[in-house]
Amino acid sequence: MKRRLAAAAAAVAVAALAGAASASSAPPGPDAAKMTLQATDFPGSHASGTRLEGSGGIVGGFENVIRLASPFGKSQYRVFDSIAMVAADVPAGIAVYHQFGRQFSSKANRLELIASLLSQAGLTIDPEKVSMLTPRALGIDDSSMEIGFVVKVGKQRLNVSITLVRLDRVVDADLALGTGNTVELADGQAVVHLAASHIAAGLVPAGLETPEITGAVAVGEVLTVSTGTWSGAATTFTYQWQRCDAAGAGCVDVAGATGVTYRLTAADAHSTLRANVTAAGRFGHGTAPSALSAVVP
Repeated sequence: MKRRLAAAAAAVAVAALAGAASASSAPPGPDAAKMTLQATDFPGSHASGTRLEGSGGIVGGFENVIRLASPFGKSQYRVFDSIAMVAADVPAGIAVYHQFGRQFSSKANRLELIASLLSQAGLTIDPEKVSMLTPRALGIDDSSMEIGFVVKVGKQRLNVSITLVRLDRVVDADLALGTGNTVELADGQAVVHLAASHIAAGLVPAGLETPEITGAVAVGEVLTVSTGTWSGAATTFTYQWQRCDAAGAGCVDVAGATGVTYRLTAADAHSTLRANVTAAGRFGHGTAPSALSAVVP
C-alpha cells in the first residue's frame, strides 16, 4: 500500500505542481537539478530524477523522487517528491508561487488533489473524511507555505505534506509521504530549509560563457572586456586586468586596472592581457577569467 501511495504521490506532484512535464535537455542558467532536495540530505536514501520542460513563466525544472532509508522527523516521512521550478525572472517566480498558493488555499482544490492522489493509490476513501491541514505559512525565505492531510487506511495512518518555498526566481515544491499521525510543522520547516539552501547555492553566479576582450592590441589603444554570460543571480560586476607572458602564463594584477576598459602602456609590450570578471549577487559571487588578448607588439 505504501508503495502504491508513493507512486501516486509522484504522479500527482508532477501533474499538479509542475504542469505538463517531459524529458528535456538542461536549460541555460541556474541548474534546477541542484535545487531540489538531494539524496545526500538523507543518509542512505536513493533518488531518481527527471528534467522537466518549462511552461508559462517557468523556463525549466527538475523532479527528484527520494526514498528514505529511515523515517524523517515526527511525521515519519518516507518518500519525498521534490520539484524545483526556475522562472524567467523574480516577478515571474512570484507569479508562479502565488498561482500555486491560490490553488492550495482553496479547499475545493485541496480536496481535488487529495481525491486524485487517493484514486491513483487505489483507495476509495471519501476525501471529505480525510483530516486536512489548514494551509499555513512557514515564515522561511521570500515566501513559504504548507498544506497536507492525514488519512487512516485500515489500522495504519498515512500523512502527506506539500510545502512550497520561493527564493528569488526559483519555486520549490516538495511532497512528503509518511506514516505519522500528524503533519508536523517543524518537519515542514526543516524540509523548506533544506530546499532553500540548495536554491541559494544554485543561484550563486557561475560563468557560462567566457568574457571576451575587444579592441586594437597596440600600445596606447583601449581594450574592453565583456561581462560574459552567467547563471545564478548576478547584479554587479567588477574587473581586474592582468598582464601575462606571451604564452598566457604567469599572470599578475595590473595595479589600479579595475575598470571595464584598459589602455595599453609600454609596460605591456610583448605580453598578453586578460581580465578577471567577478559577478556578485544576493547569494554570493563567482569569478571568471576572460579570453587572452593577442600579444602586444
